[in-house]
Amino acid sequence: MESARIVIVGAGICGAATAYALAMAGETDVLVLEAEGAFNRHSSGRSASYFVPVYESALFSRLAREGEAFLAAPPEGFAEHPLIDRRGAVVVHSEHDIRIHERELATARELGVPVEVVSPTQVRELVPVARTEGIARAAWYPGSGAIDAEALSMGYIRARSE
Repeated sequence: MESARIVIVGAGICGAATAYALAMAGETDVLVLEAEGAFNRHSSGRSASYFVPVYESALFSRLAREGEAFLAAPPEGFAEHPLIDRRGAVVVHSEHDIRIHERELATARELGVPVEVVSPTQVRELVPVARTEGIARAAWYPGSGAIDAEALSMGYIRARSE
């Protein structure tokens, strides 16, 4: 029976990232338990992850900004291709959510996140399949993009097993 000072249950993206962070901090007595015969067989492998640097709270937004540097420039050999594609993101709000929209814009600007207020017509230009009825406010985040969750997770796993 193996033992360790720290045991992580599950080698999905959260477990793998935790083990990676602990190893980067110098922790050597970590055991990761995984019941599956292969990595990323469930939610981590099917994730449609998207990075937008502004979230519901200033704290989550700051955490996202901290993580963005890693996604943009992971360590040498971590992944074979970029982890984030930077295609941009449109975030829309209805009339009922105007205050949320204003808070998100204020947070983005406070954190130095590139953001542009766009009209419903511009939303349609940016996302041709978008239905713009009901959009009261919208913002374009050009630095946002899809995250390759598989590459991210496997990068953590490979780095941890070396």
